[in-house]
Amino acid sequence: MNNDFKIYKLSDQIDKYNAPNNIPEVSNNQYNKNKVRDDFRNMLINNLFISELEATDLEIGIFNCTIDYANTNKIQLSWKCSLFLDTYINISRSIYSNLKSNSYIGNQDLYKRMVDNKEFVPHMLPYMQCHNVFPERWNDIINKNNLRLKEAYEFNIVAMSDMITCMRCKSKKVSYYELQTRSGDEASTLFMECLICGKKWKQ
Repeated sequence: MNNDFKIYKLSDQIDKYNAPNNIPEVSNNQYNKNKVRDDFRNMLINNLFISELEATDLEIGIFNCTIDYANTNKIQLSWKCSLFLDTYINISRSIYSNLKSNSYIGNQDLYKRMVDNKEFVPHMLPYMQCHNVFPERWNDIINKNNLRLKEAYEFNIVAMSDMITCMRCKSKKVSYYELQTRSGDEASTLFMECLICGKKWKQ
């Protein structure tokens, strides 16, 4: 029987497996880089005179906000995906327009609040609610909405009678109003509502 054996030199095999891989290392960070990101960061530094550290921090916040939005809405996390790129550009445009004091939005204080007063760190700006970004514009709207909700859900003391008792909860806090629903020669109808349990009835 002819046995063909291949003889290996042990030192060569050790060197072969200890040698560094010739495959170039791929950093995950390289997939995060894009010309749009660099251009926006440079625009913040050159046009708004934000320090490089703050501009980088703000841009990272915008990038992270874009990723969170994309994950929520099942958008592919790739710069080749137009939806992902558009999301990044829209968030960037919104932030830039709010920071620029002479823009059409008219947010005069945001730049000062972020850069001078240090009310918040730049990377939190993309995550802030609109009423926190521009409180001067939203205060009136929020106050009107709160007033409307208060009026809708607040108990109004209306005409009440101690002589009417709710059949469900036996409370005497019953509001009523009288309405002529039939012809003029017939008696009007009383519409009643218990202010405690909400039961409505008429008689």
